[in-house]
Amino acid sequence: IGLQDAGPRDARAPIDAALDQGTRDGPVPTPVDVGPVPAPDGTPAPSLDVGPAPAPDGTPAPSLDIGPWDAAPADAEVRPPPVDAGRPDAAPVDPLAFDRFPWFFSIHGFEVNYDIAFTARAFAKVVDLGGRGVRTDIFWKDVEPERDRWDDEMMTFYDEYIDLALADGLIPMMIVSGPAEWAIELYRSGQRDAFWAEYEAYLRRTVALMADRVDHYQLWNEPNHVIDIVDADDDWRLIETAGRVIRELDPGAVLYVNLMANVVGWEAAITDWVERAGEYIDVIGVDHYPGTWACCDNRDWGPLETLVRRINDPEDALFGKLGAVMETGYSSWAPVVADEARQRDWINESLPRMRALVAD
Repeated sequence: IGLQDAGPRDARAPIDAALDQGTRDGPVPTPVDVGPVPAPDGTPAPSLDVGPAPAPDGTPAPSLDIGPWDAAPADAEVRPPPVDAGRPDAAPVDPLAFDRFPWFFSIHGFEVNYDIAFTARAFAKVVDLGGRGVRTDIFWKDVEPERDRWDDEMMTFYDEYIDLALADGLIPMMIVSGPAEWAIELYRSGQRDAFWAEYEAYLRRTVALMADRVDHYQLWNEPNHVIDIVDADDDWRLIETAGRVIRELDPGAVLYVNLMANVVGWEAAITDWVERAGEYIDVIGVDHYPGTWACCDNRDWGPLETLVRRINDPEDALFGKLGAVMETGYSSWAPVVADEARQRDWINESLPRMRALVAD
């Protein structure tokens, strides 16, 4: 996933700071004002003051720390900006913007066998690929498989998982989701008050475990998906309950929601969530899989275009929120439908288009 750099700057500041900081205990890079750009007629801009001057006694000023996005090796390849064939008159995109694009890799506990040694190998691959963070569900069904019976081994796994991510320089984004069968039965049998009470208990237990180290939380997962167990009219309550608990236990947290954008009605869903629980939504993410789950061309990023337009429209309910691509990818799960060659084509066709939209 990557944050969409759009919306009012003052609204972005907490997220920018959290991403630059990574953890609350790490150093926060000093912002650098790179100064004016040349005038349209080509007149050069004045020279830039890039930081502190030497002390009066001649002691050199300290070097500037401009943050993790620009901390690339000297011999790192600088990739040219993608060419958007649909907009031949568009201004070129600063290629360095892509080094500041924060990629998170989604990893589920079951995919690493709930094993820290296996997790370490997965994290090493994320780092090798240039990942900035990992996005992981702390599944309700894992930590409380039976009502009021908490699985201490699972809690320990997720605790160590977060520690390992931070030790590897990865920012953990944790998702509170994945109800156990007993909780699903409470909701479906009409015991709604009991369901919401148990949901809040799950949130309090898990957020208390990680609030000292985690800054980024996703509230549920795709509440608008057709397979989600909660009624559409209750989706906002999933967000409100989680947001309220997290803000109480972790006041500086950044709160995300995501929508499956490849189903009918996703725009109405996010409008409803923002109108009813908007105080607990900092970032809106679209989940879009062009060429695989979505029946469209690899370069079709219509949902992202819609999101960017809406969060920048002062008349829209979404105005001022940040945007994200929360999930994307090309599934090669079934060779009849997809294969590695088509996945390679997707990477070369879809990602440049998506990144151009984000950098625009």
